[in-house]
Amino acid sequence: MAGMAVLMIRDNLHYEYPGYVIYLSALYTFYSAITATINIFRFKKLESPVLSASKAISFTGAAMSVMALQTAMISRFGENDAVFRQTANTATGTVVCAGSVIIAFYMILRSTYNIKKIKKEKI
Repeated sequence: MAGMAVLMIRDNLHYEYPGYVIYLSALYTFYSAITATINIFRFKKLESPVLSASKAISFTGAAMSVMALQTAMISRFGENDAVFRQTANTATGTVVCAGSVIIAFYMILRSTYNIKKIKKEKI
């Protein structure tokens, strides 16, 4: 994911969708982002590590979809300003990649805590 973001920024790459496909992409992006956000909080209450990990992965995928939509929207509706596109891709790519690392770090910390808790209960 970070490699894709770096290539988008360095080579000024972007997505292009023909016709009205960009609107379908936007619809999918908003649906997946809203669903992923709701599911993270919904499944956190169940305290299932598998479901929590699944929802964290789906949230990360939704964040990547937001980044792809942003690049497509800028190339379709924005002016051909390469500096703006690079700045926007840098900001979004940094937030998405940093967010993914933070989610992964949180999942590692939480799983380590739960493993220690289970081991302590068995003793």
